Amino acid sequence: MPTRRTVIKSAALSVIGSALPVSVMAKQALSAPVILVYENRITDSVAFKDALTRRAIGIHILKQDPAATFRELCCTQPAGAIVLGCTKGAAAFVLGELARQRGRKMLIYAEHRYQPGGLAQHTLHFPVTEKTDFAKNWNVALAVALEAEKFRATPAQGKAVTTTAYRPATGPDYLVTWGILP
Repeated sequence: MPTRRTVIKSAALSVIGSALPVSVMAKQALSAPVILVYENRITDSVAFKDALTRRAIGIHILKQDPAATFRELCCTQPAGAIVLGCTKGAAAFVLGELARQRGRKMLIYAEHRYQPGGLAQHTLHFPVTEKTDFAKNWNVALAVALEAEKFRATPAQGKAVTTTAYRPATGPDYLVTWGILP
């Protein structure tokens, strides 16, 4: 029987699948206006948001009900804006499904799992260059890579990067960085 994580991952990747000629779309999307979604009680999510704040035209705290956040985004999202977030996996799944139902695409998807021994495993499902250094502050490094449009010509296929990162005491074991195109 599939686990909840397997279902979430396969659903998110199926949303990405429709957008995988992404190298051109990614560069166009990341030069578009950015709206940020973050979880204010998760240190890594806040750091991701802080790294992209100067580029953002809108910032939203994820509500307890991700669907309520999605409705809010639909009312305030200017045409052509990309929505970027770093949230728990369940919220990313809900937002991705709601976006897909409205004909939008999840272009960016990266999983972050904290492991024993102070390690964090990052699996990138989008074409970021290998030169991105996740060694310190992975959340900031990923935000900087997205802002700098560091993309390859071909998509990544689950490229894994392991870094040393200590999970904050109040943080979850599993986060997702995502981006939804209109």
